[in-house]
Amino acid sequence: MTGRSTAYHPRIGDAELARRLESAGAVLIEGPRACGKTETARQAAASEVLLDVDENEVDAVVEDRRGDWCAFEVKLGAGQVDAAASTLLKLRDRVDAEKSAPPRALGMIVSSATAIAARTAWRSSPSPR
Repeated sequence: MTGRSTAYHPRIGDAELARRLESAGAVLIEGPRACGKTETARQAAASEVLLDVDENEVDAVVEDRRGDWCAFEVKLGAGQVDAAASTLLKLRDRVDAEKSAPPRALGMIVSSATAIAARTAWRSSPSPR
């Protein structure tokens, strides 16, 4: 036991994240290692499901309060962004439309600011409503 509190400590970006999730098809959360990116994303979600099924796994699937879901890859550097984008797109393409709506968003959580340039290499269209 480390003695750390498990309570969430609100962050300056929480309101901005909520606003962008309402208006955008995807949100990229960037910051240095261990600054709270993953926990911040978890707080914005109604539920979380972690996958570990095969070579096409993603790091997290988050479902919002409306039942829409998003898939996320967590990477430690920009050098992994292209592989993460490929994995997210493969997952999107494998969704059985008879069993589930497509992901509302695909996102990457990257600890390197240089990922901003790479994120334009892929896009996720919002699911039709």
